[in-house]
Amino acid sequence: MSSVGIIANPLAGKDIRRLVSQANVVSNQDKANTLRRVFAGLLTMGIKKIFVMPDITDLTRQAREDVKDKIEIEILDIGRIDQAATSTLAAEIMEDKNVDCIITLGGDGTNRAVAKGIKKIPLLPISTGTNNVFPIFIEGTIAGIAAGSYAIRTEDKKRLVRKSKKFEVSINEHVKDLALIDIAVVNIPFLGAGAIWDTNNLQELFLTRSEAMNIGLSSIGAQIKQLGALDEKGLHLSFNNENSKNNEILVNSPIAPGKIIQSRINKWKELTPEVKIKINKEYGTIALDGERTIEIGLNDKIEINLSLNGPLVLDVNKILSKTNIFKIQEMNRYQ
Repeated sequence: MSSVGIIANPLAGKDIRRLVSQANVVSNQDKANTLRRVFAGLLTMGIKKIFVMPDITDLTRQAREDVKDKIEIEILDIGRIDQAATSTLAAEIMEDKNVDCIITLGGDGTNRAVAKGIKKIPLLPISTGTNNVFPIFIEGTIAGIAAGSYAIRTEDKKRLVRKSKKFEVSINEHVKDLALIDIAVVNIPFLGAGAIWDTNNLQELFLTRSEAMNIGLSSIGAQIKQLGALDEKGLHLSFNNENSKNNEILVNSPIAPGKIIQSRINKWKELTPEVKIKINKEYGTIALDGERTIEIGLNDKIEINLSLNGPLVLDVNKILSKTNIFKIQEMNRYQ
């Protein structure tokens, strides 16, 4: 039976960067309206069941009412809600239930949390966050049609998905976390608000992608070397924040909406998959996809590894090129 999972983060698009830049607030009503359009697309394609991650604002309520008695809906039984770990747990449950694909609403951080809970289920990530490099800007109806079309297919599915890249973070030789787009090593010794909006404390930056059209930390790397989602390389930048002019490269980058900051880079290199890079620091924090997440301990041995085995992502263009939304029947014309 064809089924699709829905993981919508009510907290995405609302972090502290709204106070330090001109980033838009993505309201819960906007997300709810997007979900109504997603459900309409899924209904059109004949999806039989939708699994929903619960949240405290009940983002999917209106969408569920729209398809009542037309599609079976199951709200996952998750004790803890509205935490990053909730998205990970929801993804794990959806994988156990063997959904055909998962639609996410959020930014890089939301999809990172989801990616930690899946192994083989592909994603269709809709952009509603702050850093939106991994998710795509796509109208909700089209996203529902694409995900539904993929879910009901019985063959040739592997050609309609693509692998993404990821970073694996190992602490004392054990993989502890991952990032989909960027890892930043900063001098700030505490997690605090989490988000990074000032590059003065940056020491190192690891990127899976660095495209000129992106905003956020990955935009810094785009001034040095542009790498896309399908390029089998990564990028490693080292920063000079001591005002020394030796071998420094000055770049201006939009690290947040309306916020362009100059960075001083003194070294950079391309990264090869499965080659571990050591982080030599006695204190500080590590930000994963724009959020400070890991505090560096005095004796921690930290290594970063670029992997080409990131989460699977639906190739919307390929799917839609093979999709007939409406069945056209021949009719006799009146003479």
